[in-house]
Amino acid sequence: MKTSLPSYFKLIFVAGAILIFISLFVDWYTFQMFHNGTLTVSWNYNIIFEWSTDFPSGISVNERYRPENLEVPPFINFLCIAAIMFTLYTVFFKDLEQAKELISLKKYSIGFVCLIVLSLFYIVIFPVLYLIANELYFPSLVDNNLDLAITFSYSISYGYVIQLVGCLLIFPYSVHYYITITQFERQENTPEKRISSYLDTLKEQIDFDRYIAEEEELA
Repeated sequence: MKTSLPSYFKLIFVAGAILIFISLFVDWYTFQMFHNGTLTVSWNYNIIFEWSTDFPSGISVNERYRPENLEVPPFINFLCIAAIMFTLYTVFFKDLEQAKELISLKKYSIGFVCLIVLSLFYIVIFPVLYLIANELYFPSLVDNNLDLAITFSYSISYGYVIQLVGCLLIFPYSVHYYITITQFERQENTPEKRISSYLDTLKEQIDFDRYIAEEEELA
């Protein structure tokens, strides 16, 4: 059994995987403070490189308000990059339509599941465990202190949005690939298929021609 998607779904997946890769290297979150309308504190968060600022080093007020490093485990980012490379290889070289035996592609279907799970980690788990838990408001908040004439601004940035779009783009082809392999495996593992395979094995093990020849010699 093979089902097919229009070929452009592969291109959509490739575009989504590239976006997910790009998202790891751009800013995910922005924290700023304005005093009397003047920007005095500015920090940008990257999922790999942590916090950075456009201000020169040594500005005390900017350094004082630097958020704590969120310390997302580096292996998650490495796994994500590896999953992107693995699934792109699968799309180009292990296509469902060209495979002679779908069951041989089972190990490749796991890559799509891993990439979706990792992307959902960034989209769902990351804001809860790393942003909100560190009082970095999600998705955005502007806090005005009129007495001190100070405004705090918290906001997600391009990286998170790109990751979200990338996840939506990879989802259709990933699910299609995994479900196709899973359904084929179930069909191959029905009792009738197993019995037939077992009988074929028995036929191969029993050399009927040899037994017939031996019977003729005895006769």
